[in-house]
This record gives sequence, C-alpha cells and structure tokens, in this order.
Amino acid sequence: MAPTQHVVFLYVMIEITGRIYRTSSMLATQTNNPLQLPQFYQVARGDSALRSGILILPLILSQIVTSLSSGFLVSKYSCYRLNRINLIVGYALWTIASGLFTIVTPSTTAAVLVIFQLLTGLGSGQTLQTTLVAIQAAVKREGMAVITGARVYLRMMGSTLAVAASSAIVNNIVRIADPTTIASMSLSSAQESEALNAYAHGVQVTYYMMTALAGIQFFLCVFFVKDYSLKRDDDQQQKEAARARLEQEKNKRAGSNHNAEPSTAEARQQSRTRSKVTMELC
Repeated sequence: MAPTQHVVFLYVMIEITGRIYRTSSMLATQTNNPLQLPQFYQVARGDSALRSGILILPLILSQIVTSLSSGFLVSKYSCYRLNRINLIVGYALWTIASGLFTIVTPSTTAAVLVIFQLLTGLGSGQTLQTTLVAIQAAVKREGMAVITGARVYLRMMGSTLAVAASSAIVNNIVRIADPTTIASMSLSSAQESEALNAYAHGVQVTYYMMTALAGIQFFLCVFFVKDYSLKRDDDQQQKEAARARLEQEKNKRAGSNHNAEPSTAEARQQSRTRSKVTMELC
C-alpha cells in the first residue's frame, strides 16, 4: 500500500469511530457524546436539559485542553514521532473510556460519569488535530490539498453514518421513537424501570461498537502509521524562493516610487510656470 492509501484507509476507520463521538459543530460540541450523554442524563437520571448540558462540560473542556496541548507540542518540537505517540496514546485512552461507558446504568453516579468523560476527552482530544498532521506529512506537497479535502469529506460521511447507526441501535432496542417521553408515559414503576434499563442497554451497545472501532484505530496507529519527517527536503528551497519573491516585490515597489518622484517634480514645475504666466498676463 502506498502512504496515501494507508492514510485514506486509516481515516475511513478513524472518522467512523470519531463521528460516533463527534457531531456537527466543532465550536459547540465536537463529539457525539453530547448527543448521547445529555439524553442519557435526561432519560435515565431525570436531569433537566440545562443541567445535562452542564454535566458534559468535563468532556468538552478536557478535549479542548488536550487538543491545544498536543498541537502545541508537535508544533514546538516539529517531531512527527511525538505526533504518532499522541495518536497511539489518544486512541488507547479513547478505547478504555469507551469500554468503561459500556457499564453505565441508570444508577451510575454523576461523579463516575465525569471521570469517564475526562478520560474520553484526554484520549479523543489528542487525535482531533494530530490526525491532520499525520495525513499531510504522509503525502507530497502537491497532494496536501487533495488529502485535506478527502479528510473533510470523510468527516462528514463518518458523521452521517455513525450518528444514524447509534440512533438506530438505541431506538431498535428501546422500541420507543423518542426515549425522552418515557417519564411522561402512563407506566407503572416496574414498567418504567424496565424501559429505562432497556434504554441504558441500548446506549451500552453503542459503546460496544465504539470500543471495537476505537480499538481498531489503536492497532492501526501502532502498526500502520509510520514515522514521517515534518520537514520536507525542499523546505529550504521554498523559503529561499519566497524570500526572493518578497525581495523582488520590494525592489519593484521601490523602483515605482523612484520613477514617480520626477513626475511629481515635473508637475510642480509646470504648475509654477502656469502661475507665473498668469501673473504676467494680469
């Protein structure tokens, strides 16, 4: 397999996994856990919509911190091996966190869920931006635009497939179109408890799928993601060419200004001559 094929195959699997966690807006959510967890808080624990949104902040904040820190370290030290380590460690933690979410039940405490979210954020945050560095380092400079566009396409495709799959799993197990209506149904205590346990089981099954896919990513990163230098052979040549272009533009602007000066002086002389002629005529 060529490096580009390795990268595309890796990213197909990465984005299917990632989009079970990640949903549409990177600024607001970044994961599909904010699709599952707030609903879980509301359905299984009876929390309000506002409280359920607040309770997923540990996931979002930990993702932001690790994404920034991993990107900063790779940029500072320009070391692809550090980027590869981030990917391996990130997917390892992500796999463990997904596995832990498979034991979540309606009686699981909020503190335990916060710990699971922090572990998820620490893992997934290390893979958000480092995967872009990985695919761009594996291709030639002229192929970077194509592979970056393919990455965006696969992100959108992964989002569509994974969100649809996880929602279908939960709905098929619970057999209720909208699980948030369980509390408002006229059910006995035993029936409501059974419905909530069925819903929790559906959520667990989605995390079984995520654990398997995240584990695949871990092994792909260990065995198939190779070390590539972040410095290219033509970097110095490109820098020199850029400096030469800047110097050429600077000299061109300086020459234009120099040529404009006689024209300005000539215009002033002509103005003075016209003024003198006008005075003599008067």
